[in-house]
Amino acid sequence: MWRSCCGYVGSLPARLSGAVKLVVMSVVVRVMGPLEVISHGRPVPISAGKERGLLVLLALQSGRVVPSERLIEALWDGEPPPSVETSLRVLVSRVRKTMSQAGAGRSIITRSPGYVLNVDEVDVVAFEALCLRGHHELADRRFAAASATLTQALALWRGERLAQAGTRYLQAESDRFAEVRLTALEARIEADLARGRHADVLGDLAVLWPRPPAARRALGAMD
Repeated sequence: MWRSCCGYVGSLPARLSGAVKLVVMSVVVRVMGPLEVISHGRPVPISAGKERGLLVLLALQSGRVVPSERLIEALWDGEPPPSVETSLRVLVSRVRKTMSQAGAGRSIITRSPGYVLNVDEVDVVAFEALCLRGHHELADRRFAAASATLTQALALWRGERLAQAGTRYLQAESDRFAEVRLTALEARIEADLARGRHADVLGDLAVLWPRPPAARRALGAMD
């Protein structure tokens, strides 16, 4: 089973505490919106769909080994072509070549039984960590801190969906992250209302309106 984000209780995700220690300098991958890869301040063009999908899949598990069989299942939607293992190796080689030409040659590491994305920053990792911290701050009634942390988390989004949400797995992950995003927004609204900042949340309530339970909770807190 793929490891999901979105846990708000317990310890930080393992990949945040250092499953893989090797780090490439100045390489950033952003998947919360259109895919962006930045190496040493310059965008890295990843144009082919499968190559972009590979990077998104590795980014969602950044710092952790993603088994080849899982990449194959997700990239080919459960319908792999003949010699798919070779196809995957060629795909990884192409992405590595592009990254290497941009000065990020160690961004994808072979690690049995698959591959690891090894970069400085991935936006979904930061989002997970900020959401976790914000929810803990809210539970501790540190409302100003929770509002600031969750605002920072929500600001990482550059679009409505995850990048490359075309396969079944990535569509499911995109749906999951959309739900987490709304949950984070609801929590931030709760923190702002607890601080008496009612006027500041009126625009955000329109986003929650299609979610009646969340909207009712927020409106109830305004009474």
